[in-house]
Amino acid sequence: MHDMSSGSPPARTAGQASDPDESRWVSYTDLAKARGISRLSAERLVRKRKWPKREGNDKTIRVLVPAHELTATAEGRPSNRPDALPVLVQALDMLKAQLAREVARADAAEAQIADARSAATRAEQRAQDAQDRLAEMEREIAAEKARGLWRRLTATWRGG
Repeated sequence: MHDMSSGSPPARTAGQASDPDESRWVSYTDLAKARGISRLSAERLVRKRKWPKREGNDKTIRVLVPAHELTATAEGRPSNRPDALPVLVQALDMLKAQLAREVARADAAEAQIADARSAATRAEQRAQDAQDRLAEMEREIAAEKARGLWRRLTATWRGG
């Protein structure tokens, strides 16, 4: 108990508020509802903050929680903040614009790829045509050489 004659406040437990009016005894379920979290998360929070606990006559465990912890919404949960909607709408609009830019870039890249494939196909066809012409010319040259050899042979055979 606290000795009122000393004038000093009682020693505090870790995580306990200095003024009892600043804290409330609540169940894990009530804490979870107030914070918008699961009961399991509320139990973890109590362990982490080392808030004092006690069992009531109804066998329900209650925790002494600072009042500001009951009114505060969970940080990082915009859905619990009324001012979050405009921020979320703005972020969504920015993401939509970014997505549109990226889709346009992807479409342009796909068009460039299609053009490059078409150019490659035309180049392959030209290369094949050139190889075919070269093979034909080589056959003509070989035929001409063979005719020249045949003429020399026939001329030699005729005695000429």
